[in-house]
Amino acid sequence: MKISDAQRQEFERQGMTIVEEALPLAVAEEARAQFVGAKYELIDQVRENHYEHVFATHSPYLPKPGEHYLARFRRARNLEAGPFLRPFYAAHIKPVLESISGSRSEKVDLRAYKMIEGDHQRVHIDEYTGPVSFIYYMSKGWKWDWGGLLLTAQGEEMTASLPKFNQLIILNHGKARPPHCVTPVTPFAREPRYMLVGFAS
Repeated sequence: MKISDAQRQEFERQGMTIVEEALPLAVAEEARAQFVGAKYELIDQVRENHYEHVFATHSPYLPKPGEHYLARFRRARNLEAGPFLRPFYAAHIKPVLESISGSRSEKVDLRAYKMIEGDHQRVHIDEYTGPVSFIYYMSKGWKWDWGGLLLTAQGEEMTASLPKFNQLIILNHGKARPPHCVTPVTPFAREPRYMLVGFAS
């Protein structure tokens, strides 16, 4: 996987870049099989004060103090602790993160997520987790009206991206600090929204 100069500029200036068809197909299919076969637990978060400090922004279009941060998703802790994810990350994703950021990452927090009907994440900022994060998608045939869209703030506007199979999204929390959220997954989404999320430092 090669990172272009344009993608490096997006990462630096806009806080996010997208790599389509990020991994060899056989590798992507193997990762998907791991996520499809995993067992998940429901995570239903309410954080009453996060918009007062850790997620605070100056934008009139983003949540303000007094609102609650809410997130609902599924997490596969056994997959996270098993033998597959860390070698997969080290071989296929870590080199890309280091190439685009220009620095080595010594640690990574890997999380295996699934989102189904009604699952969502309100606007949040991940800079406290490390300077670089990524999302790797494994769902197939996702449609715009299935929900589950990643919205990323670009100034006063939001950019929507579809969770495409074998797509890698890289976020820059060191400089750009991009607020982002995931819209609720609709009842007619035909499969779960599978994603590997990582925070590198």
